Amino acid sequence: MATTKKTAAKETVKKTAVKAAEKETKTTAAAAEVKAPEAVKEIEAAKKAPAVKKPSCAMKVSLNIQYAGGNYSDKDIIDAIKAAYKEEGNEEPIKTLEVYVQPENGVAYYVINGVGGDKKIVL
Repeated sequence: MATTKKTAAKETVKKTAVKAAEKETKTTAAAAEVKAPEAVKEIEAAKKAPAVKKPSCAMKVSLNIQYAGGNYSDKDIIDAIKAAYKEEGNEEPIKTLEVYVQPENGVAYYVINGVGGDKKIVL
């Protein structure tokens, strides 16, 4: 009788272990099913994300033109051109600016957004 009880007890323990293992497997499979769509979404989002652009140049530049006792900085010239552009009644934003400095004449000619050439400021 003792052997029958031991055998029955072993079988009960085995059945309990098998049920626990099955339950754990089902839980793990369900968790995997939940995580899989999230991982796919993250991968798709990463593919759609725009590439991070690296700055082309991190250095700062300052230009000074010295001629016949005069000193003309790039910032001062550009600020004067912007002011003259607004005084002319232009409201269009400046997209491109070309500056041609003639220090011997004391002037800077400028072209804004492809228009100009004859426009100038006195330095």
